Amino acid sequence: MVILGKTDEFEHRYTEKFRNFAAQFGHFVAYERDVATRDIGLHLRQPLQSGGVRLTNCLCWFQMKGIMAETLPREKAEKASAFRYRLKVEHLKFWFPQPMPAYLALYVESLGRFLILNLQKYVEERWGKNILSLSQKTADVRVSAGSVLDEDALSIILRESTVEQWVKAMSADESQIRLCHRDYNIIWRIGTASARNIEHRFEIYDWQSKTRGEVHIQERAVGVTGEWTLVRNH
Repeated sequence: MVILGKTDEFEHRYTEKFRNFAAQFGHFVAYERDVATRDIGLHLRQPLQSGGVRLTNCLCWFQMKGIMAETLPREKAEKASAFRYRLKVEHLKFWFPQPMPAYLALYVESLGRFLILNLQKYVEERWGKNILSLSQKTADVRVSAGSVLDEDALSIILRESTVEQWVKAMSADESQIRLCHRDYNIIWRIGTASARNIEHRFEIYDWQSKTRGEVHIQERAVGVTGEWTLVRNH
């Protein structure tokens, strides 16, 4: 009979919890042997109107860690603005220069949720290339309590990867590509409106008391009376 320790059982629970959540957003990738200090790879996909999915160019890696409720009770966790977790410096050195993004998925058991940290960005901002000559064995990383690993977080990961792909494919300036990526859906809608027998209208609000304005872009089928559908609030 094999006895599994409390830590092993805890790791099993939060890893399965992560898999149940992430399975709806992509396909899992794993090494045959645990040799790269990266627990789970996720190849992200996008749903299509046809009911199928498009496999994207975004493959990201997650290092799974957890904080037990007995270590951090709920009353303390709810008051925390950030959580510290100790990682091996040799792992930070390995993740830092990798071409594919690496994220820490930190499960806070007392809160019942995962937090996410972009490890490469964190290392770049805190140590930069000095991480490669850092002599200490371990280092604490700080994960914001507001950085929740949810659908929005994965959407941001996919967006960043898509921008990088567009920059490379078009040999264009990153700032221009970010603007194009932000607006490409509405550009497509308006550009193909006649072919789809769709009409658009713009409602412009000038909030003089707030020194700002809003543009509501709406659409409906040509010849149809009734409600307009809001497709963009800018």
